[in-house]
Amino acid sequence: MSITMNHAPKRRLRFRLLLFFLLFAVALTVWFALSLREQRKQREGERTYLAEPALPVVWTETLSRRMDVLRAYKNPTDADIAYDSLIILPEDRKLPLSVESGAVTVTGIRYEIRSTDLKDLIERTEITDWETQDKNVKVVLPIQNLVQPGTEYRLDLTVKTAEAGELHYYARILLDAAGRAGDFVALAEGFSDRNFDYDSAKENAVFLESGDGGDNTSLGHVDLKSSFNQLTYGGLKLTITGEADLRLLEYNGNTAIVSRSFLASRDSEDQSQMQFEINENFVMRKGPERIYLMDYTRTMHEIFLGDQSGFSGNKMYLGISEDGSVQAESSKGKRWKAVVSSGDLWLLDGARSLYTRIFSFRSGVDSGIRAGYRKHRLKILSLSDKGDIDFVLAGYMNRGEHEGEVGISLMHYDSAKSAVTEQAFIPSTESFEELWADMETLSAESGGSMFYFKLGNAVYGLDLQSKEYIVLCADAAQSNLQVSASQEELAWQDTANRFGAATLVQMQVANRSRTNINAGTGQLLRPLGYLGHDLTVGLAEEGNTWDLNGITRELPLSALEITDNNAKTPDPTRYEENGVLLSDIDVTGSRVHLEKLSKTGDHSFRVIGSDTIVSNSLEEVAPRVLTENSAEKEKVYYTATPRGFQDRRARAAASDAVSFDSAPRMQVDKQSDDGARYEAYGQGKYLGRFQTAGEAINAAYESRGYVRADGSMLYCRAGTASARNIKSPEQSKDALLAARQNGTALDLYGTDLRAALYFVANGMPLLAYSDGGAPLILYGYDRATVSLYRIDDGTYFKLTMEEAERMFENGRCDFTALPAAR
Repeated sequence: MSITMNHAPKRRLRFRLLLFFLLFAVALTVWFALSLREQRKQREGERTYLAEPALPVVWTETLSRRMDVLRAYKNPTDADIAYDSLIILPEDRKLPLSVESGAVTVTGIRYEIRSTDLKDLIERTEITDWETQDKNVKVVLPIQNLVQPGTEYRLDLTVKTAEAGELHYYARILLDAAGRAGDFVALAEGFSDRNFDYDSAKENAVFLESGDGGDNTSLGHVDLKSSFNQLTYGGLKLTITGEADLRLLEYNGNTAIVSRSFLASRDSEDQSQMQFEINENFVMRKGPERIYLMDYTRTMHEIFLGDQSGFSGNKMYLGISEDGSVQAESSKGKRWKAVVSSGDLWLLDGARSLYTRIFSFRSGVDSGIRAGYRKHRLKILSLSDKGDIDFVLAGYMNRGEHEGEVGISLMHYDSAKSAVTEQAFIPSTESFEELWADMETLSAESGGSMFYFKLGNAVYGLDLQSKEYIVLCADAAQSNLQVSASQEELAWQDTANRFGAATLVQMQVANRSRTNINAGTGQLLRPLGYLGHDLTVGLAEEGNTWDLNGITRELPLSALEITDNNAKTPDPTRYEENGVLLSDIDVTGSRVHLEKLSKTGDHSFRVIGSDTIVSNSLEEVAPRVLTENSAEKEKVYYTATPRGFQDRRARAAASDAVSFDSAPRMQVDKQSDDGARYEAYGQGKYLGRFQTAGEAINAAYESRGYVRADGSMLYCRAGTASARNIKSPEQSKDALLAARQNGTALDLYGTDLRAALYFVANGMPLLAYSDGGAPLILYGYDRATVSLYRIDDGTYFKLTMEEAERMFENGRCDFTALPAAR
């Protein structure tokens, strides 16, 4: 009997089992995907993404145009914030403003006017009437007639908002007695616009001083010595993007300084876009028939947009820039490289050929005035072999949690989490320029656990774990603080005395070790600077001061010692000559420049020569940022890509997660006032804050710039006419001598003669001293001669410019002016 087998039930069973396993696999995949999604959501929920700019900006309507845009400050400040905003009032003193409120609602407006030194209150007014249009507020300030023509005042505009509280906007205001401000601004704006068109720019050629002294290799820095091709952007055919930031910086009727900043772009031949940040600075003077452009400086920085075309031949091309504007750091293992360019922080991963923009204040939706404000800087502190970065953000915060504040933000980037976390925020009452100058002096990390920084006149150490700080040096100015160029070493006196101290403290940042250097009996030590990592120390005899024309000016040194930081030699290198004292020490790079003195009396000396010490022990460090010539852009900047990075495989990734949740707010106590009242500017840059007028004026003179003190302009090189004679100079002698005697004079000690002539040009005779100590009145000059009045015998005489320079240099350029005449 045959039996027929029925296989259908087994086939159905196998099918059901297969279907079960397939459904199980699908369910497992869905569960896994949902789990990852939920974990990602949780991670992202813990992050705070950098918010778009929200605080209002204020535009002024002046000189028939929108200009001098003002930014919000959450906290009131006495810093010279208004140095870059001079608003010319209409004749009727009614100033129209536009408060472009963005994401907040304006609920109140008031303003306060004070003298520029902030000592005198002129007016305080509450505004009750304004017009709102699409979240923007139009308001007119009814400034009273207490504001006098030709006198500057400081304006504090306070805008009350529902969301952000009270916001402060600072500017200087001026009722133009001469009526020429509009002409100066129009010249600057027209000059700038014409440079974008080759034919129109021919009108600007009359101002050029092209010649052998100009740098015609770069579009990153252009001035009047540049070629016509440089002036017209080398044929790049750029277009201004958005609204330009036009500002009147200084104006006194005869001279004016104007700045203009904007974003420009163009599409290249391969359809990729180029974007540039451009800043222009104009210095102008009124002549008999027309306005003269005395100085013009333009800087241009290309924005790295993250295109793959930016990588070629193991190089990351950053485009047009300036020397010192790009920072690049590599990890020890060479896999990673961090780059700061045009205010953005990038990280390159050589193993994956990945490049990531770690941090930027740039907005994805607003490329205009609000998000494009560039009063902040980034600095890389460290880069680990894991790709983690510690960096500092310092300046005005125009986005995020601290928008509207000036301060230092310590940041940490975690490569594994692809997120930036703020470790601490240190608010500052300084201006951005002062704050960044502090960071350039000292902002260094030690092993990821301590952050050392200068703020104001003190040096601090912040423990990044406990979030507590210590004060290393409470008076940096009087303690003669010195920091090496690499910021790996610093030294200061243990007591504050500008002439020196019995003990110096030297510190190694990496291991936080400190050593003391002690003076011998009757001696004082003074730190003078670093030759690489080696400290130069001056030795002086106590009491051996130089009293010049009745004032103790300095303590000459008897010897110099250069310590060997690496301890290759047990004893320091000593520079000393029998019977010779040393002065005017300048430690720069690998050289020490000095003057030699001989003693002529108990407290008097004379200069007998000069010398230069050259160090041959400095190790050359290969530059991390290099340049090469481009047919299209001329000089361009680049840095080598990290080990393993393949240009053709380069991929971009974005990391914009920034968490502020755990960041403590560190309010450090102000330790001392350095007495540095004089701030110098030149060629569109901040040159520094100086303790003496002479130092500041000399720095400004070299850069065709100007000096501000107590909220107003003290000096402007462009304001020095080619000739001037003041009548009856003898009438000023008693007032000048009395002011010098009682300490109320404007002390111009150390100011070079040609710079000091500015004061004579502006009707201020100078008390001066010859190299023999004879008191003189400097009352006139022309291109070839200087006119002087001898106080002792009442005689008038002239010297050639060269003779006068030699005489005053030998007498240490001891000039005095009356402050009331400023």
